[in-house]
Amino acid sequence: MMFAHFRSWDDSLVSHVCGSLADELPLSPGAPGGMAEYRRSLTLSFFFKFSLQCCNNLK
Repeated sequence: MMFAHFRSWDDSLVSHVCGSLADELPLSPGAPGGMAEYRRSLTLSFFFKFSLQCCNNLK
C-alpha cells in the first residue's frame, strides 16, 4: 500500500480527521438503536483519545 503523503500527528490532523468522521457518520435521528448524537460524539471522542495517546507516545 502506498500513501500519497504523510502527515504529522498535530492539532491540524486531529481537526481534519474529526471533521471527516463527522461527515462520514451521518446518523439519522431514527437510526436503529437510537441515540445517534451520542454514538457520533462517542466515535469522535474515541478518536480524540487515540490521537492523544499517539502524540504522547511520539514525544
